[in-house]
Amino acid sequence: MRHQLAFSLGVTALVASAVAVLAPQAAAQELAPGLNCDRFVCRNDTDDTYRVEALVSCSDWGDRRITHEVPVVRKIRPRTTLDVTPSCNAPGETSSHALWIDYRGAWVDNRPATGSAG
Repeated sequence: MRHQLAFSLGVTALVASAVAVLAPQAAAQELAPGLNCDRFVCRNDTDDTYRVEALVSCSDWGDRRITHEVPVVRKIRPRTTLDVTPSCNAPGETSSHALWIDYRGAWVDNRPATGSAG
């Protein structure tokens, strides 16, 4: 009887572990109320413009390691979705790819565009 109970508990624990591993995880990160980022895409469901800052890890895939990091700053207008993937290629390089993004924060930035390039 004890062996049967121990076996049943072991199987139950194994099944529960498998379900937890295989279940989709909530990957979206809420940077501010109504501003969510999931991988390299941010969605702004608010009436404010946000400035999002992140650090992207890049890889050349040849060595299967992170080769460098690129800072990213993007403005996300109200009620829009925006791709925040930067070019990971250094000057003269053509094979680097964005591997991972680490969002550092988001701030309301409703300043109107000045019309200048700076």
